[in-house]
Amino acid sequence: MKKEKTSKVCIVDTVYTLLLYYLHCSTADFNSTFFFVSSGLPDYIIKKLPKYHFLKKRNSVISRCIFRIILGLFASLRWSFLRTKPIYALDHLTYSSVLIGNKTYTLLEDGPYAITYYYGGTFYKKNKHLRSFFIVRLMSDLIFGPLFLRPYGENKQCKELILSAECEDLPELSGKIKHVRSLNDLWNNSDKEKKENILHLFNLTPKILSPLFEKSIIIFTQTFYVDGILYEEEQIQLYQNIIKTYPKEEILLKTHPRDTIDYVKHFPNVAVFSEVVPFQLLNLLNIKFKKAVTISSSSVLSFDYDIKIDWLGTTIHPKIQEALGIIDIPKKL
Repeated sequence: MKKEKTSKVCIVDTVYTLLLYYLHCSTADFNSTFFFVSSGLPDYIIKKLPKYHFLKKRNSVISRCIFRIILGLFASLRWSFLRTKPIYALDHLTYSSVLIGNKTYTLLEDGPYAITYYYGGTFYKKNKHLRSFFIVRLMSDLIFGPLFLRPYGENKQCKELILSAECEDLPELSGKIKHVRSLNDLWNNSDKEKKENILHLFNLTPKILSPLFEKSIIIFTQTFYVDGILYEEEQIQLYQNIIKTYPKEEILLKTHPRDTIDYVKHFPNVAVFSEVVPFQLLNLLNIKFKKAVTISSSSVLSFDYDIKIDWLGTTIHPKIQEALGIIDIPKKL
């Protein structure tokens, strides 16, 4: 892609949000965007971005704190455009709060209905509880910035939100401008060049796509193991039990972009699609299924045609329920 003078900043770490951002802007705007990325995106995608800086993830709490402090001190000096250019961001990432600082920004959706999930879940309650302690609130604001415990737009700096579906009328988002357009509309209104660039960005070829048209049931995996909720063996057993209830020859197991488990090894008789692409892009390419199966992934709400949804729910495993609470299937507004 042709490199141009930086006109926008995009802080992103998922293939879904990268797709959403590209669909919302022109190819020229995309090519003049500076991206801050991490390991949530595979190397082959990152290397296709016009301009970017890779931020390595830190595992320990202490290393993350030191990383945030150092980044906060030098970010505006190293990347002066952060002070003046429009910022589009996932605001809950390790590095988001310090890169945004005290500036305004536009929140990018982290998945269909992800905002509804957040405000109805345990992470919002945890952040709200931490903010109730004055010293914690003061220190986090001073060291990490006012966004640190107020992600998903719950702050004065977030002025706009880019969404693919309506979210609930939440008081935390009162007064903010919401740009709501379905991915299907955005794709259909994109020119041929943009569509070809998107397929190239995600490395989707006819050879990769053609086998997908033969399956009628899609099962979505989730990142319970990666996120420390389940052991790897527990997640494998969980999906083994799910697969047993459906005809294997009809199944396409779509792995989550962050899921690291080798399902081909464990389920040799099941078709596995492990390319790191947002499922919604497959939907846009007119690959249709009769049934979608998930534990609690909002991806099943992205279909623009009638499809039977088996929502198994977080109560399927006690550890998942304890970590995430009871998640019912979101209602389309």
